[in-house]
Amino acid sequence: MKKKIGLMLFVIISFTNLSFAQDNDSFEGVKRTGGDYANLFRFEFKPGKTDEGLEILNSTLIPAFKNAGVKVTIIEDLMGSKDILALINLKDGPSFYEYVLPKQDLILLKELLKLSGSEEEAEKRLDKFINLLVRQTQTLVYIRNEE
Repeated sequence: MKKKIGLMLFVIISFTNLSFAQDNDSFEGVKRTGGDYANLFRFEFKPGKTDEGLEILNSTLIPAFKNAGVKVTIIEDLMGSKDILALINLKDGPSFYEYVLPKQDLILLKELLKLSGSEEEAEKRLDKFINLLVRQTQTLVYIRNEE
């Protein structure tokens, strides 16, 4: 009996959605509104290197993002892995990925150079940070602003 009801619901929903699509040739889809797109980075540091990684984030990378006008939220995993997550808002939403070098990144690089004093020093700091990592992952997320 439950299988029959489930099958009937599936058929009804399927036909309802198909007829909706047929009647609305000009329908352009439903856009996400009321939220922000961001890159979510997960930094997994080598054992005992989390504090050093946080120091580089706090002294170099986060100020560069702030000076570039980019909102950054740092989330510390306090249990288990002790990973650091960085939520970096994308001003232009997912169109950020349409560019080989997005404007947001160009501004960030300029700010990083200002804070570091030279290209060599900026590279040195980034290399040091990268060498503290076991792994880094990144994903595109949508943050709903529900109030």
